[in-house]
Amino acid sequence: MSKSNMKPSTLTIILRVAVFTVIVATSAGFYFIQNDLRDSVLKNSQKNTTTSADSPSPEALQQVRNEIAKVQAYGDKAVKIYASAADYQSSITTDLNKYAASTGVSISDFNYSPSVTAGQQIDGLNPNYITIKLKSPLSLNNLLQFLKSIETNLPKMSLTGINITPVAGSSTNVNVEPLTIEVYTK
Repeated sequence: MSKSNMKPSTLTIILRVAVFTVIVATSAGFYFIQNDLRDSVLKNSQKNTTTSADSPSPEALQQVRNEIAKVQAYGDKAVKIYASAADYQSSITTDLNKYAASTGVSISDFNYSPSVTAGQQIDGLNPNYITIKLKSPLSLNNLLQFLKSIETNLPKMSLTGINITPVAGSSTNVNVEPLTIEVYTK
């Protein structure tokens, strides 16, 4: 074997320089990788914040649109509950004639009158009454369909009372006294 001319002190110096170089290289590598990761996280964080704040997901937008449409529909329906005082008579006459035609009932007379009762009133709303005469005799089923149409109408109409009597010899036909319908106007 050949003998090396290296002294132990030289070998110690070389090993110390090598270990120092590895430590410096590793520290520098960790430093640069850490800075790169920090920059990457900051960019992604800002991008996610900007994306969620500036442009929500399509699903979230659709959900918001659906909620707005639902609330708008409730608002539109609420506005239609009460009739306008200016044109309620023509609106109610049209609605009643439409319901009468669709249910096979004939209306022979309309009589409009303002509120005559001193009952409990709702602020801003005025009760008005419409008395209608139906041509009798008529089918009980048709009368019930007509009354259901009145009660579910917008603007809201409410039947204040009804008097019906059976037609002699018929199990399906009835005679109807004039109906009084209450309508609130603004």
